[in-house]
Amino acid sequence: MRVSLVPRGQADQFDVDAPNYRIAHSALAARCHGVPKMTSKGFVVHDSNSPERIMADSLTLWHTEHVNFARLLDLLEEQVAEFHQGERPDYTLMSDILYYMRNFADRVHHPPEDVAYARLAERDPGVQLLVNRLLQEHCVIATAGEELLNCLKEISEDVLAPRSHLEAATATYLVYYRHHLATEERVVMPRAAQVLTGEDWAAVAAAVPGGSDPLFGDDILERFEMLRRQIDRVAQASRQDQT
Repeated sequence: MRVSLVPRGQADQFDVDAPNYRIAHSALAARCHGVPKMTSKGFVVHDSNSPERIMADSLTLWHTEHVNFARLLDLLEEQVAEFHQGERPDYTLMSDILYYMRNFADRVHHPPEDVAYARLAERDPGVQLLVNRLLQEHCVIATAGEELLNCLKEISEDVLAPRSHLEAATATYLVYYRHHLATEERVVMPRAAQVLTGEDWAAVAAAVPGGSDPLFGDDILERFEMLRRQIDRVAQASRQDQT
């Protein structure tokens, strides 16, 4: 059974079922991205280092990266569908997806989220159990991704392995990751926007590792050039279908 956050081809509308997040994000965008905030004394423009701007930038970045991760999960599932139909999947493409998710999503995207969620649990004990689960899922997702990546490595080295091994590893990864993203978008991120303080968001910003996104950024890593072209083709086909 496919567990997806959004209908296929609508990854750019990731928050279609998250009205709370849309409201919170719209308010943040209005306050912090070039639209002045009206006060009794007139307009106030927040500078780039203000807590409000840091908060808005963090939430916007996470949402954008979640959309990108959802696209990659869809591509991964398409390759598994080829496998089910008796065709040979593009194992190189699958490996590149997993390599990116392990080396960017797990090691760059998740650390600032971990800081934000730990602070959230301190500010709002009512979400402690949910935050604990999300933090644990970061570890589970990383382990499942490593297992799947190792499975693909064995296939590339012509190591005989049961077909069910790849199917089970991929299914576990897809289900966990999609459910995790949905919970973050629909529940935790809107709540973080409501209760975290400027000090909290400064700590979140300090936890962001350096470096650019090697797949969706401007400076694409050579290894990911083929994957990026595939992503762009899918996006273009989706836009044509909608016109």
